[in-house]
Amino acid sequence: RDQDFTPAAAPEIHCTQEDGTLVLEAHVPPELLPTVPAGSDLQVSLATVIERKDGQFEYWTLRHVAAQPDFHARDTFVLTLATATHKAA
Repeated sequence: RDQDFTPAAAPEIHCTQEDGTLVLEAHVPPELLPTVPAGSDLQVSLATVIERKDGQFEYWTLRHVAAQPDFHARDTFVLTLATATHKAA
């Protein structure tokens, strides 16, 4: 870990826990997103590394494609967000 690293922008993250469920919401500022032409799709991979209290790590993602976690593998980008355009009234 680089304790001195400061990103130019960062997602705003909120966690809540209720009824045995952890809800994580992340608002990603537009400057962190790539420019996507109207009508194009944005492929997303959601992944996290969890450090447990005992110091062990867990690797979570929507899809693991190999025996070892590889969050950069293109096959893990399984969430597709479609762009939409609208005309101002």
